[in-house]
Amino acid sequence: MDVVSREDYTVLIAVKGDGMTFLEESVKEDFRKMGIFTDYTENSSYFAVIHEGKIEEGTSKEILVHHGSIGNRLTDYEIKSAGWDSTYDVCASIKINDEEWARNGNGINVVIYSNERKQVVDSVSYDGEFKR
Repeated sequence: MDVVSREDYTVLIAVKGDGMTFLEESVKEDFRKMGIFTDYTENSSYFAVIHEGKIEEGTSKEILVHHGSIGNRLTDYEIKSAGWDSTYDVCASIKINDEEWARNGNGINVVIYSNERKQVVDSVSYDGEFKR
């Protein structure tokens, strides 16, 4: 997540299931210091987009669907998040130009997009210390 501070990347986040439930407190605090997950409650749906030093985020007990674009609308994205509390099937989806990039793993799904290269450079899912 060190890449978050660099403005040549866009970071897209979607939570599936229980999100931050099994993250170590130090990791949770690191996320909050970055300005994300500040209003998140465990088992909720959550998304965040970090772009050009700005953070857009949302949390809800129900499914969240968020649309946006990067680079003067040259790259469109759609983020879906459904936590355990959602009446919708739990999921995490991050599509860029209609192509799925999220690993859809339980916990936090992160996709990192290079604004300069106009392509995804990383996609990970992190579920903390809990072994499923």
